[in-house]
Amino acid sequence: MQAGIRQKLNDFIKMHYRQRLIRGWLAAVGLGLFIFGLGFFIEHSLWLDSAHRAFLFWLMWSLFISVLAVAVVRPWLQMKGVGKTLTQQQAAHWIGNHFSDVSDKLINLLQLEDMAGVQPNNALLLASIEEKTLALKQVPFLQALDWRKHRKWVYRLGAFLLLLLGLGLYESAELLQGASRVFQYKREFVRQAPFSLRLIQGELTVQEGGDVQLQWQAEGAVIPEVVEVKLGDQWRRARKLKPGVFAFSLEDITEDQLLSVRAMDYVVAEHKITVKHVPHWQAVEVFADFPEYTGIADGVLSQSEALDVVEGTRLQYKFKGERVLNWRVGASFKQMVKQGGKRLQNAQG
Repeated sequence: MQAGIRQKLNDFIKMHYRQRLIRGWLAAVGLGLFIFGLGFFIEHSLWLDSAHRAFLFWLMWSLFISVLAVAVVRPWLQMKGVGKTLTQQQAAHWIGNHFSDVSDKLINLLQLEDMAGVQPNNALLLASIEEKTLALKQVPFLQALDWRKHRKWVYRLGAFLLLLLGLGLYESAELLQGASRVFQYKREFVRQAPFSLRLIQGELTVQEGGDVQLQWQAEGAVIPEVVEVKLGDQWRRARKLKPGVFAFSLEDITEDQLLSVRAMDYVVAEHKITVKHVPHWQAVEVFADFPEYTGIADGVLSQSEALDVVEGTRLQYKFKGERVLNWRVGASFKQMVKQGGKRLQNAQG
């Protein structure tokens, strides 16, 4: 009998923690959805930088793991008898308060059983234990648990969970975008504007020293009032020709240019203007290698035209120019390619 009462008390304690575990799972899932959904919504609304997204990522996981530890792991361990749990005396007091006909009988029975462990041959004590055990045998201990409160919490948490799922499905596209950026917090993302700028006029390749006139047409749900172009380290305002149409001019371009275009704090376009450079002639230098018999020292001649040299002199021509890839000179020369300042040499002259 003694073992049966104590087993019923143990079952009562386990059921108590099983109730807490069920509520804990529902609360953990609901709060997890709320924590992550709120974090994804914050990222979708604010477009945080990489450092703040990393902080948000680890904060969400820290909060969710804390909720799991408190709401799920702790009652599960307590149900297994690990850690500080409800004692049999506390369970007996709980049951006695619920059943008026039990009152202190269950606690007294546990006290008598403890005394019987010290006085195992006390017949009066054993008879009293037997009497109280028979009186308490039919008492449904599990009904002392607050099942109405338990069901109420389960319904509330279930409704909260369904509400969060409904909101998540309604805002699924926005939340998925935010989730993607949060989980990829090491990447940099460019915020998408509610409009686009389409280049409608302007050549992106220009001759050296030429001018470029660029025009953009704004399209979308929102039309910006101001468009700026980044040239070098400075942002310059484009001219507004009419609503949604903007122009920007570049004059006397000598080097390639990378232009960034922004409006309403969105960088919406980038253009590279490529300059086609014109080759420039600079000079020609002639080095004369005179025959030994002349006794004339080798060196650079003072002029490169109408040369008058002795027979057997070897001439080396060095052509100088800017952005020149190929040289073609008189009939006595083959086509020669200038590479890295190498001397171009004619045949024996």
